[in-house]
This record gives sequence, structure tokens and C-alpha cells, in this order.
Amino acid sequence: MINAKGHAFVDGTCENCGEPDPDAGNEGVVSTLAIFELGKNGAAEHKESTTAVTTYTETVYNYTLSITGGNKMYTSCNDAKGNGCIKLGTGSVVGGFSFTVPADVTEVVIYVAKYKANTTKITVNGASYTISGSSNDGAYDAITVDTTSTKTVTLTTVSGSYRAMVNAIEFKGINNCKHENIEDVAANPATCTQSGNTAGTKCADCGAIMTGCEEIKATGHNWVDATCQAPKTCSVCEATDGVVADHNYVDGACTVCGAEEPSETEEVIVTFNLGANGSASHNDGNSKSTHTETVDGYKLSITSGTNMYTGARDAKGNSCIKLGASSKAGGFSFTVPAEVTEVTIYVAKYKSNTTKLKINNTTYTLTKNSNDGAYDVIVVDTSVTKTVTVTTVSGGYRAMVNTIEFVIPGKN
Repeated sequence: MINAKGHAFVDGTCENCGEPDPDAGNEGVVSTLAIFELGKNGAAEHKESTTAVTTYTETVYNYTLSITGGNKMYTSCNDAKGNGCIKLGTGSVVGGFSFTVPADVTEVVIYVAKYKANTTKITVNGASYTISGSSNDGAYDAITVDTTSTKTVTLTTVSGSYRAMVNAIEFKGINNCKHENIEDVAANPATCTQSGNTAGTKCADCGAIMTGCEEIKATGHNWVDATCQAPKTCSVCEATDGVVADHNYVDGACTVCGAEEPSETEEVIVTFNLGANGSASHNDGNSKSTHTETVDGYKLSITSGTNMYTGARDAKGNSCIKLGASSKAGGFSFTVPAEVTEVTIYVAKYKSNTTKLKINNTTYTLTKNSNDGAYDVIVVDTSVTKTVTVTTVSGGYRAMVNTIEFVIPGKN
């Protein structure tokens, strides 16, 4: 194969093939030198990075955009149409960045939108702008900055309208390239998340498009709804989103996978009586550090007992564990099985004492007392935290714990 020689334009026409010079008559005219797209296009949905960066670099042909001084700057973001962006600012903190342009760049165009429906103001080199385009629509205001003499561009969002989305930065100037090295550009089909382009030609030296090379927008995912077998899935690229769905039971079986519908079960309450009832008189019990009971296959294993007395009874003869002494706090801990989502503790103050009780860092003032055999009912959520710690509080040292219940929710 013999490589193309490239055009040799003289007086507006190529001496080799007679093709007209696309830049003929444009000498000295400001034109686009490079467009920096600030990230990759993606699916048509807002995407935001949560990691702030301070720098960003992108090179297009012979030009490099080197962003520095990034404050609350988030790269790898997309607007609602899937266009790649840099997001500036958070809900309550302004953001910004700076960059310096080469000597031949006499204009910079910054394409910027407000974040979703927020009101957004920005300053660029001290000039203030109110942004009208929105990232919800993929529409951007074009802000032109004269860089003939001032080569550094600084952009910041403004307090009270903190966030903005910057889609592209364009360098403009006088392009003196003769486009003598022309190369073919292959067609590149768009995918769900990446844009493509039509076939064409471009200058290998400056990147100027000679023919074709039109952008083809990313198609976006073609989502198929989640089932009990798979999360929401793209039928084209097999990307997934979210989690699997619940079974769809009809007449006792799932219509998708055939799984049998589980039978309904009622809530189960397992009761631990903390000893044996006895005669109707107070009994302060015996000092212990542990206590174990098993009911219906469930085991209550109390450990770390401090000033804990088992075999105690209230004035009505109901069995109890007594916590604390006249001047010493008492307590214990226990851990519940995974399926136990609630614990109910029946507890009273000792005789007519004032008693405060702390359970998993929540403090309760007890109203019922062991003289009457009446108990306050305290419900503890164990859906996440499986260990329950009970202690009396200094100044209200003694308490009588009559019953502990494990609650296992039913299924329907």
C-alpha cells in the first residue's frame, strides 16, 4: 500500500488533486484549535463522582488543557443526557478551578450549565454570569473569555448558588496549519455509554476536521425490568442496575422461576421467666455472674453479670434477677440470635426505691415496683444490634428483672 501524499494547497487549490482548500480565505480568522470534552459521555442519566480532585489534564492534538487549583471539583460526571462533565461545588460549598492557555490561544469558550434546576452564578476572571442552561436538559451556556493578553482563566461558583456543570472547554485562535497531512478517520459506532462518529478525514497535524467525523450520541441503555432471577439489565450490553426483584407469586408459585410460595407464619414470642416462682415474699437471691435458660430451642445466655443476684423474688413471689446493691450499680449482657428482631424486658424498681435503668445507652426511669409485682415493659430493637446490655444507674442502684422475651417476626 502506498500512503496518501497529503494535499499541497497553492492559491486555494491542491496541486495534486484539485480539491479546494477548506481554509482558503480564512487566513487570520480566529477558529477552533481544540475542544476538550472533559470526560466520556455515558448513559442518559445524572452521574456524580463523590471524590473531589484538584487537577485534570486532557490533550487534543497539539494542545493540552491542564486544570489546577481544583476546589470541590468532581471529574467523571455526566449530565441527564449522558454528556461528560466536571461538576463544581457541593450543596453548601463553592467550587472552581484555573488553567493557563498557550500563547496562540486568543479566546476560550467555556460551556457551563447550572446543576439540575438550581440557580447558578459563576465568576470567570472576575466577571459574573447567571447560568440559564440546565444539566437536566444537557443544555449549556457558552461563555467566551478573551485570552489575548491574560493567559490564565479562573472559574468559580458563587456562594448561595454553589454548583455548576462544565461540559467542554474550547481553545480558539488563528490556525496557521496548512493541513498537509490528511488522514482517514474510521467510523466508530456509538454504544450504550460511549458516543461514536461517522467516517471522515482530519488533519494529522492540528486535528482540524476535513470531512465527515460527525458525532453519534451514546444510545443509552435498553433496560429490561428486574426479576427474581436478575436485577434490571440492559438487553444490549448486559449492564445491570439495582437488585433482584421479589418473586411474583400466583397460585402458590413464582411465575418467573417456579419457586413455591412459602407458607405464612405467625410472630413467635419466646419467654424466659428468669427462675422459678416461690412464696409471696421478697427474696434477694444469690450473687452470680451468669445465667442460662433454654425455651423452645432458644437459649438466653446472660454474661458479664455485675452485682447480679439470681433466684430472687418480688413481694408476690414472682421469680426475678436482682441487679445492684444498696450503693452499687449492677448489670448484665446477652446476645440474641439473628432472627430475633425485638427483645422485651419486664423490669421494676426494687421495693419503693427510685431506680433508673440504662439499656444500650438509653436511660429509663422505672415507675412500677417489686412490692406490687408490677413491671415496666421496655422494648429493645435488635434488628441490627444483637447485643443487649442492661445496667442500673448510680443513685438508683437496684432493679428487679422479671421476664425477658425474644420476638421473632412472622412471614407472610
